[in-house]
Amino acid sequence: MKDLRAILLITYFIFCFGKSIGQSTQKIDRSWENYATSKNDSVRLRAANELAFHYIFNNPNIADSILKLELSNAKKNNLEFHFTELTNTRGVYYDVLGQKDSSKVYFERALNLSRKHNIQSLEVRCINNLGMFNWNNGQFKEALDYFYKALEYSKKINPDDDKGQSRYLSNIGLIYQELMQFEKAIEFHEKALAIRLKYDMTKDIAGSYNNMAICYKSFNDLDQAEKYIKLAIEFAEKADQPRLFYQFQGTYGNILNLQNKYEMAEKAYLTALNLPEEYLNYNRTKFITSSNLIDLYYNTRQFDKAKSVIQKAENFIHEDPSLYNYAESYYINGAKVYFALQDTEKADEYFEFYTGVKDSLFSNQNAKALADVEAKLKTKEKEAELAKTKTELLEKELKVRQQNLIIYGSIALIIVLILLSYFIIQSKQLKNKKIQKEAELKTALAKIELKNKLEEQRLRISRDLHDNIGSQLTFVISSLQFIQHQKTIQFEEVKTKLNQLSIFTRQTIHELRDTIWAMNKEMIELSDLIIRFKNFINQLDIKQNISVTTSDYNGEQFKSLQFSAISGIQIYRIVQEAVNNAIKHADSEDIKIHFEIHNQQLKITIDDDGKGYNTEEQEEGNGLQNMKKRAEKLNAELKIHSKIASGTQVKLNIPIDTENT
Repeated sequence: MKDLRAILLITYFIFCFGKSIGQSTQKIDRSWENYATSKNDSVRLRAANELAFHYIFNNPNIADSILKLELSNAKKNNLEFHFTELTNTRGVYYDVLGQKDSSKVYFERALNLSRKHNIQSLEVRCINNLGMFNWNNGQFKEALDYFYKALEYSKKINPDDDKGQSRYLSNIGLIYQELMQFEKAIEFHEKALAIRLKYDMTKDIAGSYNNMAICYKSFNDLDQAEKYIKLAIEFAEKADQPRLFYQFQGTYGNILNLQNKYEMAEKAYLTALNLPEEYLNYNRTKFITSSNLIDLYYNTRQFDKAKSVIQKAENFIHEDPSLYNYAESYYINGAKVYFALQDTEKADEYFEFYTGVKDSLFSNQNAKALADVEAKLKTKEKEAELAKTKTELLEKELKVRQQNLIIYGSIALIIVLILLSYFIIQSKQLKNKKIQKEAELKTALAKIELKNKLEEQRLRISRDLHDNIGSQLTFVISSLQFIQHQKTIQFEEVKTKLNQLSIFTRQTIHELRDTIWAMNKEMIELSDLIIRFKNFINQLDIKQNISVTTSDYNGEQFKSLQFSAISGIQIYRIVQEAVNNAIKHADSEDIKIHFEIHNQQLKITIDDDGKGYNTEEQEEGNGLQNMKKRAEKLNAELKIHSKIASGTQVKLNIPIDTENT
């Protein structure tokens, strides 16, 4: 063990000799001195942990050697605090290197050890690191939960340590930033920044300024964003943090790109991508920077350069699948570049990836989960305040009683009786007020719940409008730009493409009208849906004969059946997609749509007499996948039966319950 420590010390001196004086900070020098000379195990192991943490980000091999050696020493000498601390740092080591399974094992092991030995200061750090682990893996809800827990626990064990709490405030702001809730993010970043300025925490101040710049960029307040990113770069250099300096260059490039300062932006992006290996490469940062550089090259029509960056960035996703959560800009920028290069196959492939990423992010379930996390924190804070208030009241009451017993002795019994009577009356009054407040609260909650349900429906329809209509209009714009920039295209080809765009645009307008129709209604009756289907069919210029039939149309259930606006539009889209598929692909003559209510289900059947297909051999297209997703949202059953030369039958069975109706 002593030989290994000697080798580490020699490595350190060689490492320092090869660097400038500015990079060998006083803090690291002091840690090496304590590690090399101290005979106190506690001082030496704390220094070892500081060195390991530093070299994780600068020279992982040195960090690995220190951790192996000192974990063994701490365990051998039963030094519980240091063994737990080094275990937690080992988790950071694996997390930074991207070894997710190992990092999770060590973080959870460190958390269990800190709780077992009641080491509260380490427990809060372990909770925070589990938040970092989930964040790095794209699990934002879990990460936010851990960071809130870390903040709450830090306030509990050391209420005056606002310096330590700044880290958890900043992390919470960063998660809201990832979730594009920028107003919320700024609120937490400002709290963290105020604390860091108070204690002159230079490195952390740089990080806060960078976070603020990103948020203001998202609000399109580019002057404020540029001001903060310049401060971030200045403090990164002041703190002698080259890793942060390169990282902030990516943010600076984004702001310059939005200001159309393309040459300066390209220079900043390339600087960010040239992070030296000794400071460790971050796949996520490089991937996001690459996505932004692709956008810059597309805007400046440097398509070959853009293609080269696309191909390099694709390797990042293969190496780290969690980057899929950050790939929205990458795929849409890639689709635009390949379209400009006339590689329509690649453009379609990237556009489908983009649609998949967009659909998978920021669902209402995530929004609700985040609200639950915040509600839990607020509830716990209120409970803690209430418990503290109750404790203070009880203490004061006890003192009053003791003083009364000593001073008034003879009249103690009378005072007790008076107080007892007072408390009984007060208790009844409080109980009555509580009952009244509870009744008022229930009424208010019912109103809020109704309002939230209506708002949720409008939000989901708005997202449907954004995802479908927005992507279709983007395709129209890209197609027109493609035609505009073609020099050799023939008139007939232009006429054909414009005719195709005209048809596509009319379809988009019909979908927009359908969505607006749904948004203007709180509930949609089944009879309205059927009339809407007939109008849709009447507007089609097709050779096929399409009929719409119902069973017991005048029955009570048909007359009274209603759906929420979002459920109604989902049903309409599924049937619309099925009819369009029969028209475009089935080569049919007759298409039949039948509505029936049976066994508390609305059953919709779409039959065609077309050529059919083999459902087991043919791969599902985008339209069929969308039909299945919509059916899942309705808790409905979607069945498709088809045989070659025997036509196709689509069955949609929708349960009639309070969730959809």
